Amino acid sequence: MNVVPAARRTECWELLYSTARDGVSLHTLFRCNEGIGPALLLIRDSAGYIFGAYTSDRWRREKVGRTYGTGEAFVFTTRPRRAQHVWTKANYLFQSGSSDSISIGGGSHFALWLDGDLMFGTSGACESFGNPCLASTAEFGIAQLEVWGFATLNRLHTENRSTK
Repeated sequence: MNVVPAARRTECWELLYSTARDGVSLHTLFRCNEGIGPALLLIRDSAGYIFGAYTSDRWRREKVGRTYGTGEAFVFTTRPRRAQHVWTKANYLFQSGSSDSISIGGGSHFALWLDGDLMFGTSGACESFGNPCLASTAEFGIAQLEVWGFATLNRLHTENRSTK
């Protein structure tokens, strides 16, 4: 299982936001994602489970209830077992962000919902991705959270040449 789509595997990863480095702030997470496209969200919960989502769009604040992203998005777990859950085409509820929370997926439950303090979250069976609970329990504490972005090798090469 790869947690990055094939089209992104030739790109460099860039750590955009980390609770360990940047503190626990949804506002900072949004600010660190300004102008950045697809993102990889990684979470380690308080029980040591590691899971997350690949989103085709950057994380941003929208009106409550407004979703964005595309069917390229998916959710996954890496510990204690590896699993990937892709878009089922049951709905178009990919990702959402407000000043109070961020969420991935939808239907009867979010695949992932994180509170505005980035301290707690929920995970449940979600029609968007057909996934079970991704975390150790349906309600979980967040031990660490990271958001990674992707920079194409060509863009990095061009930027490096222009700074010399």
